Amino acid sequence: MNRNIHTSYKRALDSDGNPILSLEGWKIWFDYALAQNSDTEFFIGIPWIDYPTDYADAEAYADMWYLFYNTMVLPAVDYLHALYPGVTIYTIPYGEGVIELRKMFEAGNLPDITNLEGPSDTSLFTDYKGHGGQLLKDLVEYIWIDAIYGVALETYDYDDSYQADLKARAKSIMDAHNPNYNGPNR
Repeated sequence: MNRNIHTSYKRALDSDGNPILSLEGWKIWFDYALAQNSDTEFFIGIPWIDYPTDYADAEAYADMWYLFYNTMVLPAVDYLHALYPGVTIYTIPYGEGVIELRKMFEAGNLPDITNLEGPSDTSLFTDYKGHGGQLLKDLVEYIWIDAIYGVALETYDYDDSYQADLKARAKSIMDAHNPNYNGPNR
């Protein structure tokens, strides 16, 4: 791990506040964070899968994402729950946003987007690797603020100017998320 990142994580965990961190090497960081602050809460953000345009359609992509989430992520979180009883550990399935947007795109119901891959303002992805375009990033932002802070998206006063109702999509994703893996503010 980059020494500067490592130092900044430790500095944040050593502070008096309640930092929100997304970290690799879960057990090492859980142990360290809990030693610094036994009230630390953890979330694991679940991204979209790399090279999303390699999948024939939204259904093929969804099959792979759900396989990854259900067979790898959730058992890992269950293991962490067993290792750290009483500690808040939850997931943020923001990668599921790609599934929803791709379904909409394929059905012709995403007028703000003209390409799967291309310029950020008109495409879901900016490159073959799958870096998100602006609309995808904005949907992910809504998922995160709902998951972490419990923001009521239906009344959240921000106009993103898209024709697609991203707040409703984000809310739908989080409403369907297994409550056993939701954070305390949801």
